[in-house]
Amino acid sequence: MRFAIHGLLALSMLVVSACGDDATATSSGSTGSSSTTGGGCEPDCPTASAFDACGGKIVGSDGAIDGDEYVAQANAWSLDIVNCRLGPDYAAYHGSNAPDDRPTAYQPETQQSPEGRNGQGIAYQLGGPGTQDPGNYGSVVAQVGYVPEVPENPGLDRISIYDWSNHVIVEAPEKVWWGTPDCWWPNCHSNPDPSTQLDTWASALGHAVAEPTTLARTRMSWDNDALVIFRGGLIGATGSQTSDDHFPYFAFPPNKVPTAIAITSYNELALVTIWDTDAKKGQVAVLALEGKGLGPNTHGWFYIGFPSVGSFTNIKLLGYIDLPDMATPTAIDAAGSNGSGLQVGGILLGQHTLDSQSDRDDWHSGMYATEISTAGYAVVASRWEGKVTFIDLQPLYAYLRDMYTTTQAKFDETKAQGPAGDQWPYTFDVEPSQVPTVTKTIAIDHPTAVLAGRHRYDDLAKAHVASLDGTITTFDVSSLGNEDTASPDDIQVLATVKAGQNPVAMTWPRNTDPKDDAASPYDYRDSFIVVSRGDRAIDFVTTSGATSTIFRHFTDSRMGDPVDIDVGERAYVMAVADFGGKKVLTYRFAPTPADHISPPQAFGLGADGTADSECGGELPIEGHAFKVSSTNVN
Repeated sequence: MRFAIHGLLALSMLVVSACGDDATATSSGSTGSSSTTGGGCEPDCPTASAFDACGGKIVGSDGAIDGDEYVAQANAWSLDIVNCRLGPDYAAYHGSNAPDDRPTAYQPETQQSPEGRNGQGIAYQLGGPGTQDPGNYGSVVAQVGYVPEVPENPGLDRISIYDWSNHVIVEAPEKVWWGTPDCWWPNCHSNPDPSTQLDTWASALGHAVAEPTTLARTRMSWDNDALVIFRGGLIGATGSQTSDDHFPYFAFPPNKVPTAIAITSYNELALVTIWDTDAKKGQVAVLALEGKGLGPNTHGWFYIGFPSVGSFTNIKLLGYIDLPDMATPTAIDAAGSNGSGLQVGGILLGQHTLDSQSDRDDWHSGMYATEISTAGYAVVASRWEGKVTFIDLQPLYAYLRDMYTTTQAKFDETKAQGPAGDQWPYTFDVEPSQVPTVTKTIAIDHPTAVLAGRHRYDDLAKAHVASLDGTITTFDVSSLGNEDTASPDDIQVLATVKAGQNPVAMTWPRNTDPKDDAASPYDYRDSFIVVSRGDRAIDFVTTSGATSTIFRHFTDSRMGDPVDIDVGERAYVMAVADFGGKKVLTYRFAPTPADHISPPQAFGLGADGTADSECGGELPIEGHAFKVSSTNVN
């Protein structure tokens, strides 16, 4: 069966060129960095045949969809399928026998302190000797999704990527030490993630919880929980030891197959790309998120679809946005216009209320108005159709803001919360005025990853799209990022730059960077990080005006098959998912915060503290890691 795609003609993926001009990016020459030349494609460039097994045959040269192949690929999941969807690896471009002349980044020696962790002691890399007094302490914990080596393993773990206490710092990835709700320290660890053992999730799926397809957190806020999607259509929330795990979930019907997920800036909404296997069309599902946590003194706020710090307690489907020009969405990201954080005005978010008119006025137009998005957008890509679609979220943001922060009568309506469409929050069919609108679809050759940015202090918003050949295209999407009326003509290309081949993932730095003034914990627009599977490399990019520049190119001999990257919130430590190597690695690119040691002390990089980077360590995973997402434990 074949189905025509109306609107913009679908681009055929029957000829995929991963070759091009050689692109050289040069590092500063310090330990752990090098100069690498991309391109070459020896002995052969990846072609369409490399993708046939996971989507290359869905779209014909005439832009029509093969219905049988569409359904088959929507429901496929295996090691080979996941590997194929991640795109060509290093060997596909350079040959399986290519010499490996990459440097080996400095890695500090691991030492053992008998103090800390309730008598277990701590294996650490920085600081010391350990003290009995924990002093200032904290950690960054992550979920890791992987294709397990044995069927009994569900493929989702909790790990730690950075930890500080007792006058020592752990920058190597490690299994979390505190155990699970049913098996506490020191005899077991959170492997697998405790969410995978829930009877409620298994009942919703109709089988044991397993086979994660993707997972995400917002990258613009404090987000305790990750949202994980499993094959079979279940989306569920799971977090860290202090995220007040409630494990809410939602199960899509069998014909709505989720493929990618994004969470908006302040944890208000989840946007999930859908393949509708009945109608053979693409959609974006919009789910309202509630993050009450344990209440106002910890991690919660009370209002579903409004800001929270991501200790999720409820997930409700509002409806679907049809993608008229796209049947096979494969990537999505989203951003709102608001600020974000654990506190607002020096007060925990959960201690604010909207009960009085003066409270609502403060959030609608007063001192806290910038914490609520008035506009925003999503960018959706289809690698199989060669398209990128931009969606205006302003109708939905404006509607939620109006209901929560204007009149007493409207606010009272939001108290009648429930699962029915005419209970709060209302579904799209009950209140169609809130439905986001598709603004523009653009043809881009084989897009592999997208990143939606905004700036906290002005109206200029930028979105970045990566293509298989390493081209990163930056768009001006300012009319989508502010309250102006969005016009298709306003969305224009600002700049392009060539990163490594098959750039499979992008993320924000989320920290200050000694080599980049544009990087900060508050700016998600100009600077970003790209991991390229085809060249086993990480590129740091900054944009200004019509220019994009790679200012740091990093590769390391330990990094065999990088396919995903995450940056921690409390230190410039990056976690890299190594698919072929079945491990997670950590790298640091800036000094540690001084307050992580008492008395205060910052640790530089490398053996002498003056290098540009160092490796924290590596942690074996019981399968092929393809996703990693972290949060600061608070």
